Amino acid sequence: LDKGKIAAPQQHQGEIRLDAIDLTRELDSGKIILDKVSASIYPGELVALMGPSGAGKTTLLEMLTGQQQPSRGSVLVNGLDLHDNLDAIGERIGYVPQEDIMHRDLTVFEVLYHSAMLRLPSDLPDRAVVEHVDKLILRMGLDHIRDSVVGGEAKRGISGGQRKRVNIAIELITEPPLLFLDEPTSGLDSTSTLEVMTVLRALADSGKTIIATVHQPRIEAFECFDQLLLLAQGGKLAFYGPANPDAADYFEQKSSLPRREGANPADYVIDVLDPLDSAHQLSPNQWQKSYLESPFYDGFVSKRRGDSKDVIITPPKQKPIGRRRGNAQFGNLLSRYRIRKTRDSTSLAIQIFQPILIGGLIGMLFKGNTVGDGSACVALFLLATAAFWLGCSNVARELVADRPVYKRECRAGLSPSAYLNSIFCTQMALASFQAFILVLLSWPLLGVDSGNIFHTGGILLCTAAAGVSVGLFISAISKTEVTAISLVPILLLPQLMFSGFLLRFFQMTDFQQSVTQLIPLRWSFEGIARLEYNSHFPGEGAAQLKEFIGFPDASATTGPIFLLCWTVIFLFLSFFKLKATPR
Repeated sequence: LDKGKIAAPQQHQGEIRLDAIDLTRELDSGKIILDKVSASIYPGELVALMGPSGAGKTTLLEMLTGQQQPSRGSVLVNGLDLHDNLDAIGERIGYVPQEDIMHRDLTVFEVLYHSAMLRLPSDLPDRAVVEHVDKLILRMGLDHIRDSVVGGEAKRGISGGQRKRVNIAIELITEPPLLFLDEPTSGLDSTSTLEVMTVLRALADSGKTIIATVHQPRIEAFECFDQLLLLAQGGKLAFYGPANPDAADYFEQKSSLPRREGANPADYVIDVLDPLDSAHQLSPNQWQKSYLESPFYDGFVSKRRGDSKDVIITPPKQKPIGRRRGNAQFGNLLSRYRIRKTRDSTSLAIQIFQPILIGGLIGMLFKGNTVGDGSACVALFLLATAAFWLGCSNVARELVADRPVYKRECRAGLSPSAYLNSIFCTQMALASFQAFILVLLSWPLLGVDSGNIFHTGGILLCTAAAGVSVGLFISAISKTEVTAISLVPILLLPQLMFSGFLLRFFQMTDFQQSVTQLIPLRWSFEGIARLEYNSHFPGEGAAQLKEFIGFPDASATTGPIFLLCWTVIFLFLSFFKLKATPR
């Protein structure tokens, strides 16, 4: 190979130069999954990261993005150690995950607009944000589907290739000069793959430094890359240099595996590293040793590392972005969540119909029953149970279902408290409606004091709030949606058993009575029952309630205060769990 041709100077201009120096990842067991990988990537270069399955591509990508600390070696961004200066450098790095992580029930514009409202400065007027998003949509070739719902498996929407471009566009909102993509063409047909690669090529030509993991792309897509970083099994560096045609030529000279005329060079280099016929196979150590002794290593690693005459580092095109803080994020998150909930018309209709059905059935089944003979207490107990269950079941899947988007947005500066509060406030608006529907439909039919209808509604609202906070905590600790749904009845059954009604309070042991002090449903039921007993037995309500149920004397405000305390406690627990979620 012509060493002079390999090292031919070419001027590169842009904001970011990336150098990986002997990156090594050693597990606690002593196994090395990444072995002294080095590369020097200039501004404006589009680099393909390839290798057989298990070669350490994801590990290398996580190190280059700062997500994982190397056991040995370092990552330099314009000469600064990435991991030592992650807070300062991190905002200049964009990471596009393999999965199209976005809310599928929003339109293309809504996805990008709400992401921009999260990532861009709070002093930027809304009109400027809209203009910025529209320009980005036009730049990515998405203007004809601007108002189309993204969609997915459940609902048909835009194509897979278009989703990939939206996925990339989310990271381009802040125009990061260093961009990483994990399998950006995975699952796409050849046409969509080429469309995505054309976009990446244009971004690199504009000065961005781009590294993308790919899996044997079609030849037209492979030709878009400037450099190829190829790993062999065990995380060993098998090649780093010009992607086409140099990589295929290099391996053809080193391997006994014949190269068919017109074969895809990307397929060929992978076949060489992981051949079906072991007779053509060299060990990963042999490939590593061969490359380290080659002129490609000398020209594209050694000389590049110490030579900067061919690189012009330009100052940032824009000042560092002051991201929106929690208070500024809350309004945007609240608006986005409201849009998503109202757009899911089937789920919303079910949630509206639930209290109508339950309230109507309670009213009809216990029509005319009074607290005088205790018969109305069953209806009061069911109202309290329904309010808590509705609040809890409404949100049990919300956080766990949204976790991939949450993690991605946390890397962009999402405030966990603003995120949690936006969901809680929206769900409380729905729970308020459900609680008062329960009362409005059942109360006129029961033999109870009509004057207590609003007080009872208030207690049920506090009960629903406690249910919502518990549901959020369940969702925060659950790993899957199925787990979250399964935990709801497990939590609800003890509420029923220790409510003080199914087993009367006076029939319980001292320990069991102590447990009821921690049960929201007990305080909700007691609060409603106390209102009715005080109305039905003026001056003797507390004594009558103690005789029938066994609840000791208490203030009418004790129940609501406990329910609000329970709500706050579980909101804090949910917040701390969200904050501790790995990004």
